[in-house]
Amino acid sequence: MFFFTSQQQYFKSPVSTVVCECQNKVNMQAVSRLDYVSFGIIPFFAYRITRCYECATCGHQQDNIQSDKFIPWYQIATKFVGLMILVTAMLLFYLQYQYDKNLQKSIVETPQVNDFYLIDYSLFRQESYYQKQFMVVKVIAADTSHIAVQLANYRYQRKNQVIKAIKLDNLIKPYYFSKEIEQLKRFRVAELFEQGVIYQALRAEGLTLFGGIVEMPSRPEPLYKGFKPNKANQDGVYFYQQGLFADAFEKFTVAAEQGDMYGQANLAALYRDGEGVQADFAKAFFWYQHAAKQGHKQARIELNQLCCNQVQC
Repeated sequence: MFFFTSQQQYFKSPVSTVVCECQNKVNMQAVSRLDYVSFGIIPFFAYRITRCYECATCGHQQDNIQSDKFIPWYQIATKFVGLMILVTAMLLFYLQYQYDKNLQKSIVETPQVNDFYLIDYSLFRQESYYQKQFMVVKVIAADTSHIAVQLANYRYQRKNQVIKAIKLDNLIKPYYFSKEIEQLKRFRVAELFEQGVIYQALRAEGLTLFGGIVEMPSRPEPLYKGFKPNKANQDGVYFYQQGLFADAFEKFTVAAEQGDMYGQANLAALYRDGEGVQADFAKAFFWYQHAAKQGHKQARIELNQLCCNQVQC
């Protein structure tokens, strides 16, 4: 257990020429005593130096006699180790406090979506009767003059409870934040921060704050989005299989004009074979060409055959 105690350190010189009252011989020695405060085993600071003559035999002291022995400066300096540690710790704490304050100020001055403000609710609402109520506010939109925020549905009586709620991932739970959106002017937010109403401004790092998740990651787009068939082309295929070539022609025409390469290739086949419409190799060539440009492999083959047999390409 650490505690403050008063310590003493003696510095004795060789026997001096002063005679003690207890006997008639030379046996007095100069003694310097350094009193200092210690915290546990760590010396803190020296507060008194006393010097006198002490009998080497009986220990009798003759006060108010200045000795020639002086305590070395480095012996005194080592007693200020604890004080230097304390001052250094206080300085580092102050620098860290200023850094955090400036960082929070920059967050308030340049708001972003998913910034979080910890507020004193009673001061925020300017209630006539003050109650200790602390909560989280989430920024959902920001422009050059205003920010849009959502207030939490939960209030806490102590600030450490707010931090605990963040650590427990409560901020990503449904209904944690109110659905109502409030608009605040940016200069007003800066004033609330200076007044201490917003007592902490936070910006998530890697979707987390204090180790708790505050924002769900967005879903990645699938590597394969799948084939989405054109409805008009599908209807045309159905009519064609039923032998309703005229109806199939209408549906394939719609699909081809919508840019579907399968509909274009199917419409070209109808023009080539004269099914549901009068045969027209030029139009067949036209639609096969469009389908081939989009990567339809069979359309390229049919296009080459038309070029060889029917159409001057």
